[in-house]
Amino acid sequence: MKAGEKYLAGDVELGLLGKQRVLVLPNERKEKSSHPDHYIYVKSSDGELIKVGALWNNTKKKMDSVNVEERGVVT
Repeated sequence: MKAGEKYLAGDVELGLLGKQRVLVLPNERKEKSSHPDHYIYVKSSDGELIKVGALWNNTKKKMDSVNVEERGVVT
């Protein structure tokens, strides 16, 4: 990423592991539609980024309403 580019960041509570800083960065090497659009990283105590997951952009196909609850997403 270049300086000034936006990305997602926040904290997640992981139970016994405690609160962890999470960053969601775009996949700058995406070559196929099957490749993830974004990667999820956890920031270690020494500041190193560890890749822990991947995300794909999706489009909701049905016109149902979506309710977000404290414990998750319900469709």
